[in-house]
Amino acid sequence: MAKVIVFSGIDGSGKSEHARKLVYELISCSKSAKYLWMRGKGKTFFSFPLLVLCRLLKITKVHKLENETKVSEYPFHIYKPLRLLWPWLQLIDSIIYATVLIRLPLVHSHDILIIDRSVIDTLVDAISDVHSPYGIRILQRLFLSLLPNNSLLIVLDVDEEIAMRRKKDILSKRYLSTRRKIYESLAKIYNWPIVLTSENFIDTHGTLLRMVEEWLSQ
Repeated sequence: MAKVIVFSGIDGSGKSEHARKLVYELISCSKSAKYLWMRGKGKTFFSFPLLVLCRLLKITKVHKLENETKVSEYPFHIYKPLRLLWPWLQLIDSIIYATVLIRLPLVHSHDILIIDRSVIDTLVDAISDVHSPYGIRILQRLFLSLLPNNSLLIVLDVDEEIAMRRKKDILSKRYLSTRRKIYESLAKIYNWPIVLTSENFIDTHGTLLRMVEEWLSQ
């Protein structure tokens, strides 16, 4: 069964760069590794129709940033039915795409799957969208159960100002701060390692590589 390495964290924390570089390094060492990017996957099943409805009812707020990029905001916390429904729709969609992208590939020939974002990031988004500081504990457990037991989950962390300089499609600093606190809370609860990525990329990646090598050797 393949081993799974997951990079989670706020936008601009360097997940994609580190994940892709790690895959390249593992393949260079003759290991069978595959990169998976999970953001947005599965939302065409149950979540997407609700988003369309919210857009038609003008619940969704569309913001135009200084660089002319349009970003949507979903104030589900204002409406109790949406506040209750949204996390569970996200869970159902996560079950679908975790099965298709993770569980099924596990029976294939890859030894290692490197996941850029995962159901953990969907959980954080859902908690933030409904303004629940930690989310429902049973919801947390259900999301976590979608990842294989032999998974290494690493939270990449970065200061909000640096993240906004790296990415030009972030809604606001508050958007990042809210999610950053949730990642920190969940990491503390489940003992996930947090790696700060605001320093030199090579040094940071060296730290990540050592963590992965140690974990793979166990």
